[in-house]
Amino acid sequence: MIQSTGRQPNGKSDARIALPVSPSVIQIVVIAIAIIWGIVTVIVVVAGAVVAAVALVDDYLSEAGMVSVPSVVTALYVIE
Repeated sequence: MIQSTGRQPNGKSDARIALPVSPSVIQIVVIAIAIIWGIVTVIVVVAGAVVAAVALVDDYLSEAGMVSVPSVVTALYVIE
């Protein structure tokens, strides 16, 4: 819904969209979404780094003839 009170002295219309909530609420929601988006991005990046690190360590250990990371993780899970 568009509301207008006519024209401003400079000739421009002051028509604006009538929002169902106040602009401050919209700002808070947008900021909250941005913060959540950032947190999710950080979690995904860290998870990717952990997976890559585990893969590198597993590769190194398997080439060295040592026990592999998946078996260590499985053993820890069984012990728990």
